[in-house]
Amino acid sequence: MDRVKRFILNTDKGILIKAGIACIIITALILYIFYEDKTSGSSLVPEENTSEWEVTGSSDEAAAEEIKVDIKGEVAYPGVYTASSDQRVEEIINEAGGITAEAAVDQVNLAQRVHDEMVIHVPSSVEEEAQEPDAEGNSGPAVNMNQAEKEEWESLPGIGPAKAEAIIQYREENGPFQKKEDIINVPGIGEKTFESLQDLLSTY
Repeated sequence: MDRVKRFILNTDKGILIKAGIACIIITALILYIFYEDKTSGSSLVPEENTSEWEVTGSSDEAAAEEIKVDIKGEVAYPGVYTASSDQRVEEIINEAGGITAEAAVDQVNLAQRVHDEMVIHVPSSVEEEAQEPDAEGNSGPAVNMNQAEKEEWESLPGIGPAKAEAIIQYREENGPFQKKEDIINVPGIGEKTFESLQDLLSTY
């Protein structure tokens, strides 16, 4: 013990300080390695990511809109029906019990897609025979303003391709015509044109 004391007293203090620092560093390294072994666990395989992604399906087609359609004329059960915007006139007629024996179904566009507030009129053969004269004195059925296609509009006096397209565009953007006079609201259709057309038109 005395030898140790004499060794310490005779040793340079700088050397002792360096030796002490070295001991502290070594001790710290030993403790760090020991701590890492304790906390790292035995498995070296990283945990799998078990989080799940919720996949929601999407459809390119928007859901069909629920609408109301009024069907009149030669069907078994006329009235207002709830329909969807992807249905055709033929389907609504079938829902109304089908046509009667007197129906002039050839005057109805069965393939037309229905829209909200649409009026579907199935004329009778009697109505078909009661034809109205056109501007040239020929007889023909009145044009249904809410179902007529471009060619039917062009068959009327004073209606060319441009006006026919304007009428159809107005109907698609604003809904069905409620009365004949509504056609005056179409750009390019004035009072004089309406006067020449009013006896040739119907809203059903």
